[in-house]
Amino acid sequence: MRLAATLALVAFSTNPSLAQDAPVGIFRCHDTSMAPFGTLLLDGQGTYQIIGTSTADWAADPSLPQNGAGTYSIDGTQLLPEGGPLKDAFAATGNFLGGGQEATIGFSDKKGALLTCLSTVG
Repeated sequence: MRLAATLALVAFSTNPSLAQDAPVGIFRCHDTSMAPFGTLLLDGQGTYQIIGTSTADWAADPSLPQNGAGTYSIDGTQLLPEGGPLKDAFAATGNFLGGGQEATIGFSDKKGALLTCLSTVG
């Protein structure tokens, strides 16, 4: 009986059809004080872009260090920047809940939380 339950659990946890889709689309990111940080664009093919902002109307500010583009990979529910400002300027890694255009992404560095990025869909 225990063996059957264990095998069922393993089959459930390794079934790729149950895996979440990688985040894709346009996300608005806030820092830990809920101040606007920037718009994150994820293409679903391993490339991202951040358009930095510091205003409530999300106007682009080209002088901010978060502006730029880079590459990333997905490992389970982790978004791992491999280049660009998320890696180079912030040393951030992300974890996401949900998938596709409805994901929520939380980025942190070795010291803790940095950003929360919410989908613009819905």
